[in-house]
Amino acid sequence: MEISGSSQESDNEEDAREILKIIQEDAEDAVYFKHDGSINGFEIVFYPHTPKACTDYHWGKIFSTIKKLGYTNDDKKAGLHIHGSRNFFNTVTEQNEALAKMVFLMYKFKEEIEPLAGRSGSEYATYSAKALKRAKENDLFGTFRWYCDSCGKYSAINCQHKDTFEIRIFDGATNAQDLMDRIQFVNNLFKTVKNTSTTDIVKVDINDILPENYKIKKEN
Repeated sequence: MEISGSSQESDNEEDAREILKIIQEDAEDAVYFKHDGSINGFEIVFYPHTPKACTDYHWGKIFSTIKKLGYTNDDKKAGLHIHGSRNFFNTVTEQNEALAKMVFLMYKFKEEIEPLAGRSGSEYATYSAKALKRAKENDLFGTFRWYCDSCGKYSAINCQHKDTFEIRIFDGATNAQDLMDRIQFVNNLFKTVKNTSTTDIVKVDINDILPENYKIKKEN
């Protein structure tokens, strides 16, 4: 899991140390900090965690400390990037099939996911217009083909990491509930993709992957 934070100030080592101290109350050696040229601040990167382990932190205290230090996402440049392990899907062939299904669901339900994501897209989380059109037509392989034709580091789903799939669609999280909801979404997405065939993936409902707080009420 990777979390970005931005500020009106430049990088500050003392701030990083204070935030790190709060995080280490729950776990030693859980994170590292790095500079990110795309934001006016620094990036907090968590080492691999299970979804359950992510709930074990005192996020309220962590976010209140970040806010106290003056860090915000008012300029909307910071994003939350969540990485999921490729090995969750076993073999390379299964990983490639999983990516195709994941791309299809995230493109098909782009608009429904936007309230959770906090943004409709950005230069750091781009969508292929041709792939979006194919997804609306329930064309799994057409969607994946056009995604592959234009995918890169700044795609909404970045597949260029050898060990993970990186979900880049989220605005920077500024509170614990937003963070937990987005982690739950990625967990739901990965499990749904793993347990659904390429034939049945077109039958998946948006509420199968949305977290509880964002499920869409259906009209009778």
